[in-house]
Amino acid sequence: MLTAGCLVACTTAAGGSRSGGGTSSDAGGSSDATADATDVVQADALPGSDASDTAVAEDADSPSDAPAPADVAGGEDVSDSGGVNTEIGPPDPPVGQDQICDGASEPAGGGYPFTGLTVTPGTPESEGTSWAFSCTMCPGGTLGIDGKYVYFENDDVRSQGPGDYQETIEFSGNSFVNVIKGVDADGALKTVTATGYFFCPDPSELAPMKSPEFWNIVIVYLSADPAGAFGLDGDDIDLAFLGVETIGGPDRIGLAVNQFWDLNGTWQNTFEYCLVGSVLDGKVCTAPF
Repeated sequence: MLTAGCLVACTTAAGGSRSGGGTSSDAGGSSDATADATDVVQADALPGSDASDTAVAEDADSPSDAPAPADVAGGEDVSDSGGVNTEIGPPDPPVGQDQICDGASEPAGGGYPFTGLTVTPGTPESEGTSWAFSCTMCPGGTLGIDGKYVYFENDDVRSQGPGDYQETIEFSGNSFVNVIKGVDADGALKTVTATGYFFCPDPSELAPMKSPEFWNIVIVYLSADPAGAFGLDGDDIDLAFLGVETIGGPDRIGLAVNQFWDLNGTWQNTFEYCLVGSVLDGKVCTAPF
């Protein structure tokens, strides 16, 4: 069983900020609490990663009080209507083929091809470091994660966040569409949508990051509509650990996100999701919209 403090949204939904790192110098995340990447307990990670026996641990230093949008969010302001934009699909894949690392998992096909990426976070925590990623360890998203997932907390799939906060992430291979409905920092109820993809870095290309084998995915945002909602922009890039349920497949996934690209190997936010239609602890995971 994957254990975690609040795996996906631990900044405050009402007025929280979840902007990421990446090429922008304005990296976000409103929580000051962090946890060391080596402080983990049992769970499964992505294929091709040496972190196969690790997961996000419950830790007093990990944020766990209130949820905030996932690191994959953005979207349309519907503060008046309260509606949800369902027209946005996965991002169109670029022309090109995956650049596959030695020792990578078998290509899954489809998804969003990874052709290389250089990340310069520009955050104090990254200390001026740039990372040049030339290949992926999980071409096409070969973790088996596919379909729509729903944020939940407190190990209860029926607890989907305080107040009006709701969130889904729908994966198609390694690409995603993330929808969040909640109260933004300006006090307005909004529905926001973001698209993007993830790839799995070769640990050797993560130096000098502490515990490079732990950080098994990089989340790349391609759009956020409206830009800036919940602190997210379409050029955010976040380093993360992705863990899955050890029994019964990826019905339950967890993220620990190093939005600041902190060289000390700490995460700022943790999140947890269940696959729509799955049953966890006798309760059915259902989509909020």
